[in-house]
Amino acid sequence: MRVPPTFDLPDCSGNGKKGQSICRPSAELFQIQSLLTILTYCFHTLEIEDEIAYTWIGMRNTISKDRQMSLWKFLLPLGIGLTLSISGGISYLADRENEAYQHKMHLQLAKSIHQQIENIENLTFQFIANFELNKTLDQYIESPELYQIASFNSVFSAFLESQTRSHPLLRDAAFFDLNEPKRKALTMSDNLTQSILTELRSSPSFEKILDLDGRFFLESETVFPIQGKKSLLCGRLIKKVDGERNLGVLMLLLRTERLSEMLNSDLYVDGEPMEGSIGNYFSILVSSGGMILASPLKSQVGRMFEEVFHTPWKQPSKESHKNVLEGEWKDQKVYLRSVPVREGMPVFLLEVSTLPTVGYRNIWMFFLGILLIGISAVQARNLRERSLAPLDEEASKQFEKLPAREREILLLLAQGYSNKEIAYQLRLREQTVKNYLHSLYTKLGIHDRVSAALFVKKVKRDTP
Repeated sequence: MRVPPTFDLPDCSGNGKKGQSICRPSAELFQIQSLLTILTYCFHTLEIEDEIAYTWIGMRNTISKDRQMSLWKFLLPLGIGLTLSISGGISYLADRENEAYQHKMHLQLAKSIHQQIENIENLTFQFIANFELNKTLDQYIESPELYQIASFNSVFSAFLESQTRSHPLLRDAAFFDLNEPKRKALTMSDNLTQSILTELRSSPSFEKILDLDGRFFLESETVFPIQGKKSLLCGRLIKKVDGERNLGVLMLLLRTERLSEMLNSDLYVDGEPMEGSIGNYFSILVSSGGMILASPLKSQVGRMFEEVFHTPWKQPSKESHKNVLEGEWKDQKVYLRSVPVREGMPVFLLEVSTLPTVGYRNIWMFFLGILLIGISAVQARNLRERSLAPLDEEASKQFEKLPAREREILLLLAQGYSNKEIAYQLRLREQTVKNYLHSLYTKLGIHDRVSAALFVKKVKRDTP
């Protein structure tokens, strides 16, 4: 059994001399090397190179249209098979490489969003852990003045304003007294009017924060509009440092547009999305209930996933390879791949792409190509048996008519011996060997060593 050759890549060990460039092939190159080795193995296993040689000789010695058609039946699937297998295999490997890169970037984005939300969580905890802040809130709720709260509000506002640079998601905030609903709320800015504050206090999110009894809360099922801008709500029940009593509810409003910019930085210019430039790839943030919380397309924020992408929302499983949904957007099919932003947090990062996952089409192309190569090999063998059997018999007759010395020289020639080596083996002069070869070429109608080797091979094929 012959051992098929392999394709060696350049030495990339990193031991190059100073001043010389050292190649560093990617994993894809090694995969392509393996693919080429597999194809070569198929060639050697099926002996296709022999079939080509014998079929070509048969074609050269006949002008039969039937044989020409048989030859095309062999060459056509062989050519198509090679094209499909190489194209499909390399495309599949390239798709895998690209998908792995995109998945890595996706995980990095999820980690970044997780970090930002965690920073907001830590910020809310400062109102418990920071003694001065906690004392200010305690004095605020103990004050007999329900509306004269400027001194308390200045401390509250100044602290949060100082945090906006390190917490870019923070838009605004408010603190509500639990015991006295009529007391004016502390606010980070003047943008929170009384009607907005009333709406915040009466929202379901306010009650959810109370139910969590001091744990951080992120509202993932509602997007809160404020002065034409959409915000996410989060908060915490603030307790006195000693834990003896509850002071009030802190509610923060987060910028959805800033989240969108973090997810799609290449689509933003000066903080504004260039919606016209959104092509076949962008990222969105979706709640476990299917509400879109962040997107470079402002019109999508606050809408349900099913309404935008025309497919039912399914909360992603823990098995990442199954987290792909198919939907429709702008009259074209899209694929949505997801990863959780944080374990236990009902928020998911989705990559929206018009490009499918690693294509099974490419896999089918590869195996279809291998199948066609196999079919061409079978066709070639049939053609050889049908077309070359008479030639093999004729070659045997010609060989038998040759003198014994010429047969010896011909057999040695077919084994690859040079004229000088043949002369040494048979104890002849080199010129004598040349004379014998000239005579052989004339008798057999051949012109070179390759033709002589093929002639011997035909004789051996015809020998039982």
